[in-house]
Order: sequence, then C-alpha cells, then structure tokens
Amino acid sequence: MVPDWMKLQKAAVRLTDGSTADGTQFEICRSWQGQYLKVEIKNISAEKQQVREVLVAGGVYPVEEDCRFYAEGFQMLAEYTGTLKAPHVIGKYGSDNEFFKIPESVFSEGFYTVYNCLYLEPKQGSRILAAFTSSHTYAGQFRFKENYIEAIEDMEDRWILPGETWVLDEFGVFCGEDRDSLFAALAERLNYNHPPIRYKEIPFGWCSYHCINGVTADEMYEQAAALKARIPELRRIQIDAGYQSSSDWLIPNPSTGATMKEMCDRIRALGAEPAGYLSPFIVEADSVLFREHPDWVVCDADGKPFNAYTHVSHWYMLDGSNPAAVDYIRHVVRVMHDEWGLRYFKLDFTSYGALPGGVRHNGMTRIQSFRKLFGAITEEVGGDSYILGCNAPFWPQLGLVHGNRETDDVFRKWRCGWRPSMMRSRV
Repeated sequence: MVPDWMKLQKAAVRLTDGSTADGTQFEICRSWQGQYLKVEIKNISAEKQQVREVLVAGGVYPVEEDCRFYAEGFQMLAEYTGTLKAPHVIGKYGSDNEFFKIPESVFSEGFYTVYNCLYLEPKQGSRILAAFTSSHTYAGQFRFKENYIEAIEDMEDRWILPGETWVLDEFGVFCGEDRDSLFAALAERLNYNHPPIRYKEIPFGWCSYHCINGVTADEMYEQAAALKARIPELRRIQIDAGYQSSSDWLIPNPSTGATMKEMCDRIRALGAEPAGYLSPFIVEADSVLFREHPDWVVCDADGKPFNAYTHVSHWYMLDGSNPAAVDYIRHVVRVMHDEWGLRYFKLDFTSYGALPGGVRHNGMTRIQSFRKLFGAITEEVGGDSYILGCNAPFWPQLGLVHGNRETDDVFRKWRCGWRPSMMRSRV
C-alpha cells in the first residue's frame, strides 16, 4: 500500500516563463490506483499555455538526510548513488547533463537530478522505491535536496490549448523490507505497461569494437576462421562501426576492403554468423544523408539543424517524428536483413533519438518520436532478429528491444588512461 505521506504530496504545473500555474489556469487530476498514480492536467484558462514540466509528487520523505540511495540515469552511461546529502555518479562518463550537456531547468536550481527510479534505504523503516512505471510520452526524473524529493515529468516547453487535456505517464511507489522484491515488483509493472518482446535464444558472439581499432575485411575473415576453429560456441562475428562511410549505413567505407554484403557472405562461408551494427539516430555532418536531407534531422524553431546537446559536435539527431526519416531507417534495416542476411542488430547511441531540444513534427514529444522510429526497426526486422540497444535511454526503449547493454562501458581490463589501441586482441 502507498503510505499516507506519499498521497499527501503536492503537485504543480510549471510554465516555461519560470512561474507556477495557479488554479485558474490548470486543473490537475491525480488518482491513486493501488500503488500507481495516474495524472492528467487540463488547461482551464482562455489562453494557450507553454508548459516546462509537471511536478507529479513532491514533498519531504520520512527518511534521514544521509539516507543511502540508488538511481538510474536517463541513458546507459549514467548511474547515481551515495546519500541524499552527498550524492555522486557511478562510472567514468559523468552525469547525464555532463555527458550530453543537457541544460538544467530553472526549477532545478539547488537540486540533484536523477532519472526513472529512485531507491532509498533508510536506517529505520521500510525501504522505498519510487519510479515512473511507464514511458510512452514523457521523460521522468527525480530531483532532491536532502530529503525533500520531487518526481517530475518533462513537458518540453510544449503549448497546451484552452480546454486541452494531457495524460501523463504512470508513477508508482513500492515499499517493503526486501530490495529485490521491490525491484521485481517494478519490473512486473514495467512489463505490464511495456510488454517485452522475446527472442528464441540468448545470443553469443565476438565484437570487433572491443578488440580491433577499425574494421577491415581481412581481419574479419581471420577472426571468423579462428572463432570457428577455436570457440564455435560463440558463433557470431559482430561487425561494429567502421564498415560504413560516415553515418551512411548502406555506403561502404573504401578502407574496409569489401562491401558489407561481401563480408557477410564470406564470414558465413568460413562457418560463422555475421552480426550487424548501426546508430539509427546519428547523422554526421559530412554524410550524404545530411547533405541531401538536412530537414530529416531534429531542427530548431527556424528550421535549422539542431545539435546543442549532443556530445560530438558534428553529430545531429535523426528525427523520429518525420515520416520520411522513419521510412529511410526502415529501408536501411530491410537491406541489412534481406540482402546482407543479418539476424542480429546492435543499435548504438540510441539516446540521440530522445535528447531534448528542437522541434518535433505533429506535436510529438521526444519520447514519442524516439519510440516511433525505434518501433519501426523492431517491426521491420524484430520478428526473426535479435535487437540489442546500446548507449540507450533505458525507460523510453522498454518493450522495443530483446536486450540492452548495461551501464557504463565494457573493458577487457581495468586500466587508467585507456585508449582503443590498448585493446587489440584476437580470438
């Protein structure tokens, strides 16, 4: 059951101009159904309103300020822990805001920000797991200043018309003595709201990225032959980034020495199975795609390509709300599946499809835009192919992948001052 203190927490609609809406502007309907909170907001004023965020629930939690916590990041490379009074990041990539330069909200000043779920281990009393239990439309985050905690859904500075109602994503609270049981209950609810897709096996394989600096056809053939002879159980040779020209996934890189189809055919002949790679939301500035279709990337209000928050200056974001961009990605994965014969797809840097900023088509949120394009990939090839998410926004990706690479990054050895040339090794 949800404790009374949780039900009594406040809610608010916060506007882009830095003000908080009053009762003449918005009606907030909150309905607890067991331990799950449904929230709707309705513009009851005569004017359209620009909404920055909605405070779903906020107040003082009955825990000490030095209560231990764990929280997810918006994307794979960020996790958080410590105490509410002294939080810190897990891993080497920094916080979500440090890695992607995401700006802080005017309402977050003085707060520490985490995403998706917040687990608390007080010294006395039940453990608490607060979480967003769906992610169909909005990005959910938590902000805290010691034991004052807010659960927020990002409205992305969108305009809501007079009389219009927005239905927010679901929020839940789990309390109990056993940590694993709380997370199991959260997983069950997430599966309910985002039914998982299944694959016939847990695939094994060898990935070029962690062992070879770049991709060449001869190296792939050598690895395929060695794998077949020495570790046939691995089965797959995952050809990572480098086979393509820039971010043009169907245009071969001349330095590779073969087209992707030629490499795939030869790898099969050597007794291994090729596995594929693409970053579906990345559009590089020097690509044919960007030159010919700059309007397919996320643009600003003036129609100019927008990439203020990307961590690579010449990377732009393919706009999943643009039907032409979705059709393009459908074509890419069809070629990879039908002509190259791939049945394993590593989809990298998918967080780029859900970063804030820019203008999406038809009033879509960044989460809706992300799920539209990613869902097209799953629909196109997911029936008989394994879909792996990587560098992903965890919650928005729920129900669209068979698996996801977890947390931080993967290394063969723990080292300081790591660089790719230190990682070369062979099967």
